[in-house]
Amino acid sequence: MNVQNFLFITKSKLLIIGPRIFYLLALIYSIIHIFLWSLIYTPHEIKIKVIGFSSIFVWHAHEMLYGYTMAVIAGFLMVIPKGENYFTKSANTFFLLHCVSWLLARIAPFAEPSIFEALFLFNLIFCFFLFNSIRKKVLANKKNYGPYFLVAFIFLLFFVEILFYVSEFYFYMNSIFLIKISIYIVGLLISIISGRVLSNIIVNDDLPSSQQIHMYKSNSLLNIQKNLFKFYIAGLILFFIIISIFSNQFLILIASIAVLIIGAARLIILYKKTIFENMLVAGLYMTNIFILIAVLIKGVEGYFQLIPTLYLHALTFGGIGIATATMMSRIIIGFSGGDSSRKPEKLVSIGIMILILGSIVRAILPIFIKEHYLILVLISEFLWVAGFGMLSVKLIPKLFQAKSFEKKTKKI
Repeated sequence: MNVQNFLFITKSKLLIIGPRIFYLLALIYSIIHIFLWSLIYTPHEIKIKVIGFSSIFVWHAHEMLYGYTMAVIAGFLMVIPKGENYFTKSANTFFLLHCVSWLLARIAPFAEPSIFEALFLFNLIFCFFLFNSIRKKVLANKKNYGPYFLVAFIFLLFFVEILFYVSEFYFYMNSIFLIKISIYIVGLLISIISGRVLSNIIVNDDLPSSQQIHMYKSNSLLNIQKNLFKFYIAGLILFFIIISIFSNQFLILIASIAVLIIGAARLIILYKKTIFENMLVAGLYMTNIFILIAVLIKGVEGYFQLIPTLYLHALTFGGIGIATATMMSRIIIGFSGGDSSRKPEKLVSIGIMILILGSIVRAILPIFIKEHYLILVLISEFLWVAGFGMLSVKLIPKLFQAKSFEKKTKKI
């Protein structure tokens, strides 16, 4: 097979998969990245040589946000709003450039120093392509203003990435602060998306009859849940603003208590034990729990001398990590002709359960056994690799099963 034929076949397969290719990239990259990152916590402290970033910790945080998480977000937001648009001739080149820009940005930290800055610029290009694509899809629907928040969130992430690029190469700004802002923005986006999907699954009884969750006995309870969700998101926004600007521990504690009360009340209304019969539902429920745990840890960390980054890992590993894994699983299963309202295959369920266990090890156990923190970090990273490895074994083949977006699919 000559190079021209190989490129033609590769391009054809990419166009068949469509924007779901970002799920493939995210799954593979998350395993490779966390495996490399875990090496520095081994007894031999193997060093990873990356260039261009102010520290290896900044590289890790940035890549898990703008590498892994943004790839999942790209797949999710591009698949749901008329993903079949990628099969028009005019969109093919744009789509391939979008994929290539993501790949080049991931390679950049391992390239030659002389070309790192140019390669890393492709991450800005990737973010711009994502923003522009979502903007076109959302603004095209003049009658529905609901998804406009998606455009705002993606723009904010793009803007913060520009500031990060400038801070790393030209003018000093606090890169860690910018990373935290990105985490808060992604955390809010995940809270909104996972919260809405979870509510729709439960309220609409989007489960087989053997697993249905019959809980809304009155419209008033349904309205309470909807209103609590609005107050919860508003509270999260205020909470993230407070912890970004103020250092007053009492103010942070009060804000965290308010968010906890509202968020916990909503989850209590949504709860039924049958939720945990389907890990595609349980994963979304646990996402919301870990976000509340992150809020709680941040609220009390100043009074109990907790590890300063613990709340961030509750938010990222437990909140963002579980949510992205669960949503990827739901969408891939749906597009492969399966029914995501049913129990997934055992390996998918086990993969999500392992990620939940990893979140507990990473964000909760260090509260009680701080002296073994580094060991717990290493264990949690092993669980991440194992969990995503199991998901990849089942989900990657399913990406190639749906021949096109024109094929009728079941519920996602």
